[in-house]
Amino acid sequence: MQPSPSTPPPQTATFTFRTPLERLLVEHALATAQELQHALDGAPSGHVLDCCEDAAVRQGQHFIRLAIEQATQQAIDGREKKAP
Repeated sequence: MQPSPSTPPPQTATFTFRTPLERLLVEHALATAQELQHALDGAPSGHVLDCCEDAAVRQGQHFIRLAIEQATQQAIDGREKKAP
């Protein structure tokens, strides 16, 4: 599939994650960017802001939920390892 003329070429980056939480949050940030682009591309004229805002709120709520779940699990796992 060829990118549209307005689509910049893909860029590559390398990340080093110290924790599963860091990896999850970076991956979700990328997914959020893709979802926002999809909402932007599919928004009817005059509704771009509404469509992007709706997508951002949905993705933001999901992002926060995932972050809390992962951080909590990480803390529980760390405490279980320290327990006698």
